[in-house]
Amino acid sequence: MKIVPKSIAARSFLTLLLTVSLTVVLFACRETASSESEGVPRAWADEEAKKVVTAIRKGHPRIYLTPERIPALKSEALTSKAGPWKLMHQRMGGKQAALFYAMGIGPEHGAKMSRNDYGRMAAKALMDAINGGGKAAPDDLAVLYDWAHGALTQQEKRAFVDFCKKRIGKEIRVHNEKTHGYRASPRPEGIVAALSFYGDGIDDAYAEKLLVTAIRETLRDNLAMEQVAGEDGGFADGTYYIFQLGGTFYPFLALSTATRSSFFLDQEVFTRLPNHLIQALLPFSIERAKTGKTSRYFATFHDNWTSTTTDYGSVGKGMATNMAITAAEFRRKGDEKTASLYMWLVKEAFGGIPYQAENPVSFVLLDETIPPLDPKEVGLPLAEALGWDEQAGEIDRDRFGKKAGIGWVAMRSAWNDPNATYALFKAEPFYYHGHMHHDSLAFMIAKGEELALARSGNYMCWYEGGPLRDKNPGWPQAANFFTRTISTNNLLIYDPNEDFGGWANDGGQRITPYWDDKWGRTYNGTANGNYRDIGGLVRFERSDRYVYTAADATRAYNSTAVTTGKNRAKVSLVQREFVYLRSPGGDDDYFVVFDRVDAVKPDFKKLWLLQLRARPEFDGSARVVVGTDAGGIHLSENTTTVSVRQERSQLTSTTLLPKKDNRVVKRLGGSMTTTLRKPLRSTDNGPIDIEVASTTGLPEHPTVIITNQPPDPNREVFDRYSVWPQAAHASGHSFSDRVAYFCDGRTRPGQSPAKLLNCVRAIKSAPGADIPTGARVIQEFRHMGVEGVDRDNDAGRIDYPWGYGFGYSYGDGNQYGLWRVEVSPKKHAKLDNFLHVLHPSLKGSGGHDAVLIESRDDSLYGALIGNRAVLFAKGADFLTKGSYSLAGTGKVWQLLCNLKPGREYQVRQDGKIVTTATASAQGTLTFEGALTGRPSQFEFSVVAVKGR
Repeated sequence: MKIVPKSIAARSFLTLLLTVSLTVVLFACRETASSESEGVPRAWADEEAKKVVTAIRKGHPRIYLTPERIPALKSEALTSKAGPWKLMHQRMGGKQAALFYAMGIGPEHGAKMSRNDYGRMAAKALMDAINGGGKAAPDDLAVLYDWAHGALTQQEKRAFVDFCKKRIGKEIRVHNEKTHGYRASPRPEGIVAALSFYGDGIDDAYAEKLLVTAIRETLRDNLAMEQVAGEDGGFADGTYYIFQLGGTFYPFLALSTATRSSFFLDQEVFTRLPNHLIQALLPFSIERAKTGKTSRYFATFHDNWTSTTTDYGSVGKGMATNMAITAAEFRRKGDEKTASLYMWLVKEAFGGIPYQAENPVSFVLLDETIPPLDPKEVGLPLAEALGWDEQAGEIDRDRFGKKAGIGWVAMRSAWNDPNATYALFKAEPFYYHGHMHHDSLAFMIAKGEELALARSGNYMCWYEGGPLRDKNPGWPQAANFFTRTISTNNLLIYDPNEDFGGWANDGGQRITPYWDDKWGRTYNGTANGNYRDIGGLVRFERSDRYVYTAADATRAYNSTAVTTGKNRAKVSLVQREFVYLRSPGGDDDYFVVFDRVDAVKPDFKKLWLLQLRARPEFDGSARVVVGTDAGGIHLSENTTTVSVRQERSQLTSTTLLPKKDNRVVKRLGGSMTTTLRKPLRSTDNGPIDIEVASTTGLPEHPTVIITNQPPDPNREVFDRYSVWPQAAHASGHSFSDRVAYFCDGRTRPGQSPAKLLNCVRAIKSAPGADIPTGARVIQEFRHMGVEGVDRDNDAGRIDYPWGYGFGYSYGDGNQYGLWRVEVSPKKHAKLDNFLHVLHPSLKGSGGHDAVLIESRDDSLYGALIGNRAVLFAKGADFLTKGSYSLAGTGKVWQLLCNLKPGREYQVRQDGKIVTTATASAQGTLTFEGALTGRPSQFEFSVVAVKGR
């Protein structure tokens, strides 16, 4: 029996402007697009839309504001909302007047006019907007019509309806996601307007048709986002791209208010987003160079602009406002816990509710009396799996049975400690759409600062790169490296014949088309078992002592389950188990990572990757293969433990599998520099040969940055890990005189003159510059590909650098992926296991050695770390029995994984029964055994049951 749920067994971002056309043209998938009928979702949406329209209340006001809310608003105007109330009086306009009319305020609330006068003032504003020839949107004017409805003449009411009919037309335009770059819906303009005059007897048939059709189509459109979010919330485009959400926020909120229902909380995906952000919020703040200011930061896998919450600007203020409004809606529905938690996020991440001035809609919708309560105060668990149905013990399902959610598992040692241990493990169930990267099974670990990185590299300059041999080459990192498996803590299986459509063969996960040829990015583009299905989580369990999660990403690779294009399968199994061993206070935490990789051919090279910010040190000896000792590719055949020290924290990674006699560990990173011997002109786009001082240490295909400018210490920060550089993205001017060349080759080391051969400049990303003799010629090694690894030719690798300080975009990702570690077995085998123990700690702290545990019958492996042990099945089958030996003294707590869920097991130590217990629903069992100094034999087996 395989370690996958029965229900599952039964069923990159490759750069927005670069790869849309390439991936669609080059990757015709072996499996066809989803043939799932649209009938069921359409019928559901149609029924829901009709229910909503039928429930619309008669009378006015009903948009955001109802008569039932007015008494509370009148009270708040004199207390908690006295400030904006005063401003509305001082900055009186049409919408403020409409609100005062709807509320029926008198002198006790500062009224300076009669109710009728306020109503007429609002009516005039409405007519002026209609007749002014401007671009006033019907939805923006709807509150004037609705709130001041009783003050409008019949002619004015009809004028508004006629205006809406002219502007909106026969139907409300609802984005179908087939041509848009993100799996998110923009605002369906017209729903709020139609809602405002429906039932008024002017043209109810028109309004009803608009509403039913638009609500139905918007609900269908939102199914895609709803699937991504799952029950727990989430956005698979990455935490920076959350600003794409919210298009339906106000229309759905208006519908909810007008129907006195929970439609908004039930249907609006944005209402679940704060849960994702809370789980992604790193425990510590980040400082920008030269500013001295710190901000909070959301961990991300899909966008390394490394934007802090203060970098979001006006977009961030809009999100914070919407989150605060959502909190108020939860309070109105009686959910004080969620309301207070969301308000904590608004305060902690965005500094509180942004200034609203005299905005009357904000006055109605916000509730600043909600007390912010942090996750600990509301009892939020320290570990959460977004996209996992804990009760069912499987991946979340959407309303139609498809897998759903983003598959992120967040875990931490504490909520209110900046030095808390923090980790994320991810395994999405689908390659949903564009900005997702090809990185299922990736993880990140932090403690006081980031240690094991979510991703190496960064988005790059304008158009974000291009193929090395493109007619108009740009910077090559995004599609060749940054969006690919190779840039994460992940697994590579290198088939030299695998085709990635002109982009680099990184040995990683298959490239799925940017959008579906038939369905675009709509809901029907994904289906359980179709070509966009990439597996996902298969286990999640949490307790006070550990967090256990596992995922199967076989389908994410060109595999026996699914392939892309004309590629053949290279694997039949890729699984990762991820265990977080907790400690009191988080001072002795460990992560145990166990992998199973079964390749179709034993000679397909397998690599285990760890992305780092600081140079890793080996406990064994290493030799320089390419480059220099300061920067290059360094190889060790006797290293077990790799350690990294940063400003505040440190990380050790101990390799237990492959075993020491079958292990190669490589360190890649840094850079080397030679100098320019002959000047370059700004028009030297190539192909040209470039004369340099020396080619010693350079790879066979150099990719170099050439500059005569000194580094900018505020923008090029490589050694301050808790300080981020100043950043600028897509600026309109060039930041530096730097050029980059991609070279086919070089002269032999020692040959004179030394030259880089047949070099082409990256002309798309930046203007050329005149570069004098003596300028630095920089070759980086931190974003190296895997070309030639099948032949053990590290010199044949190509670096895909990120152009820090280059061209029009300065970004701040130059810290990311300064170094990486690769672990691979020496001997060829179809099935290989990797077993690593990672220990994050504050700098100067100690730790325990990790020792390999293995069974005599080769059925299981594990790690002994101090007085804790974790064991896994070698292969994909559940363990029904096993035995292993432990040595040491004192009690050892043990976690057995991969047992048959729900079956009773007997555990014996040296022949004596230690415990008889039932394996959990996730196939685990824990117990303690006392060691007395000599090796002790442990055995476990399923208890025989009569009739089985």
